[in-house]
Amino acid sequence: MEEENKARLANMISVPMSLNAAVRLGIADAIWNSGANSTLSASEILPLQRILRMLTS
Repeated sequence: MEEENKARLANMISVPMSLNAAVRLGIADAIWNSGANSTLSASEILPLQRILRMLTS
């Protein structure tokens, strides 16, 4: 039970931090400005990949 509570607390902290990082890095703006079906550079994809990995862990 204690381990489960620790995991919940970690998620409660990491999700807002990840979302805040996504906003500060301008990920949504980069995707929106590129337009539909356009390619993103590796430097634009890497932060998104890291944040999505954090959110799914």
